[in-house]
Amino acid sequence: MFTKEYEIVSSDVDLNKELTFSSMLRLFQDIATIHGEMIGVGNDEIFKHNLVWVVSRTTIEITKMPKMGDKIVLETAPGEIMRTMFPRFYQIKDINGNVIIKASSIWVLMDFNSRVMVSPDAYNISIDPKYIENFNMFAQNVKTLQYDLTYEKHVEYSDLDYNHHMNNTKYADLVMNALYETKIEQHNYKNFKIVYSKEAKLNDTIVVKYTKNNSLINVCGFVDNQKVFAAELIYE
Repeated sequence: MFTKEYEIVSSDVDLNKELTFSSMLRLFQDIATIHGEMIGVGNDEIFKHNLVWVVSRTTIEITKMPKMGDKIVLETAPGEIMRTMFPRFYQIKDINGNVIIKASSIWVLMDFNSRVMVSPDAYNISIDPKYIENFNMFAQNVKTLQYDLTYEKHVEYSDLDYNHHMNNTKYADLVMNALYETKIEQHNYKNFKIVYSKEAKLNDTIVVKYTKNNSLINVCGFVDNQKVFAAELIYE
């Protein structure tokens, strides 16, 4: 288990001063990157094999959303490798030690040049069992629904990360833009799931399709009719 204290700052929150999902995903990405370096599977180490880490899916369960000025404790630990999948678990605790957010993600290894997912066995990449913990939560898939609303997102330079594609955290903003397109209001968020199917690269146009009701929004993005991501947010 790796633990890091953090204070929610103004750049982390939305107009309601609550932590955004894109900021939350960034915190998970950052702490996973730091811990990966500590246990010998960091970016520099795997890039010796011309490989990069890529998030393939994340599921988040929310009891309470942190607000600006809140001090929180981030916790993360990897799970046992499943063929090509590297599970990783996260928790956010409040200042009193209460778990307010649980999450899990699946990371995979991608060849930087071919952009194809690879098996860790082929490169002798593994995680020492002494670091492995299981929070009994697994990143889930997202069902595809019938979509009745659409908008477009053009991928710009500022959306890219060092893997040369749109960073995983940016997709959460597409979901929130769809949710708040017609009316700005505050919700109590309960569950957020996102699955990444294909890279979005510079100058791509993502066609964002979505449907929503009073408790759920389901979103799917396409580039040239190929699915890039799918997400689901449950709220009240």
